[in-house]
Amino acid sequence: MMADKNLFYFKFVNDEDKQRVIDHGPLFLAGRIFVVRPWTPSIDKYRNGIKARPIWIRVDLPKHLWTKNGIDFISSIIGEPICMDDATARRTRISYARICVVVDMGS
Repeated sequence: MMADKNLFYFKFVNDEDKQRVIDHGPLFLAGRIFVVRPWTPSIDKYRNGIKARPIWIRVDLPKHLWTKNGIDFISSIIGEPICMDDATARRTRISYARICVVVDMGS
């Protein structure tokens, strides 16, 4: 692992481990959310400051939108959806949905 001011960089010994971490989605460590993405050359634009941030939103949804596509559609209006809490994913609480979305800091 390497770190600079805003980003952590991880190098994996094998591609299977790397893919497992990426597919798992955001990680919650010490009360903080970590969004894991594959490295690309465009990642360097984030070195000088974070342009987007993951936030949890709470949305009251009509029952006909309680599908993966419906929740993704509504949350994509606010930002890029990256995950849901367990109760939303399992639909054990349908009074509201909790979704983690990446929001552009300029909006």
